Amino acid sequence: MNRDSIKTSSHSENTIGTALLEKEDGRVTNQLTQGLANRETGERVNVFTNFRMASVSKQFTAAGIIILKKNKIIRYSDKITDFFPDFRNGQNITLWHLLTHTSGLNDYERMIPMKQKVQASDTDVLNWVSKADSLYFTPGSQYRYSNTAFCILTQIIEKVTGKTFSDFINENLFKPLEMTNSFIFEEGKDMLNRSFGYTFHQNKEVILSDQSLTSATKGDGCVYTSLADYQKWINAIARNALFNLKEELLEVNHPISGQRGLHYGLGWFNYNGEELYHTGSTCGFSNAVYMTLDGKNALVFFSNLTDNHAAAFNLFTRKQPKFRFEQILALTD
Repeated sequence: MNRDSIKTSSHSENTIGTALLEKEDGRVTNQLTQGLANRETGERVNVFTNFRMASVSKQFTAAGIIILKKNKIIRYSDKITDFFPDFRNGQNITLWHLLTHTSGLNDYERMIPMKQKVQASDTDVLNWVSKADSLYFTPGSQYRYSNTAFCILTQIIEKVTGKTFSDFINENLFKPLEMTNSFIFEEGKDMLNRSFGYTFHQNKEVILSDQSLTSATKGDGCVYTSLADYQKWINAIARNALFNLKEELLEVNHPISGQRGLHYGLGWFNYNGEELYHTGSTCGFSNAVYMTLDGKNALVFFSNLTDNHAAAFNLFTRKQPKFRFEQILALTD
């Protein structure tokens, strides 16, 4: 274990919580935790501390769809209107489009009513977006990062299974992989080993910044997991424990214009299906994950501070990936 602190800010060791894992050629070369998970209680970060994954959550939502497809319950070619017949403009949008950010669906963040006081839910997203008169573009014609699409995917999972999204993910992903410390955020429910999110106020004081109006939607960013559990996830992907991701990416992957070899599919930015990347950003958390499909090389960085990806950027340059985290983060806007 490398015990050198991650240089995130002048406050890093005593305030900002971070967790880091590095693997090279199948060997863990660096595992580090530091800082506070909860500034109020003084609880420090450890390998079991749960961080909000933000958009890193999308790979788990996509995994749920893969499992349903594998069990012949759905197909990637199914249309939104196969599940929600009244969804306006949904007759030409398939699961493939949702899973590749090529649906053209409106951003739900721009549709939240001005008087909204309670957090938006995936059901809210479905209700708002299903009534939209237009799309950004013809489905399949362009890439445009879409949180909306992954909220719709949770609703499809609930529709075809009759289970809540949280129960389905727990039963079909977390429990089989023994990710016993991982959770889908649900307002009012206790969560073991939870870290809280923070931000800098006027570039000086660190203040609580854990929730927002969009912090309760599940499909696009509501997984909480730990460094210990995420290692289990990496290993599961590498050994095809639940499905063969390489084979699935051959079916569901869309090239991103101007980024030679870079695609998006099934919750992952990927270089020709071999190198996998994603970042996650929310009001109080910054995450970045990278792995090779064989699981031999990885970089996992979790932080409970907003806009705190710089440390991951610096570490990642040593690995000489095909794409840098800076490029990946820019594509999530």
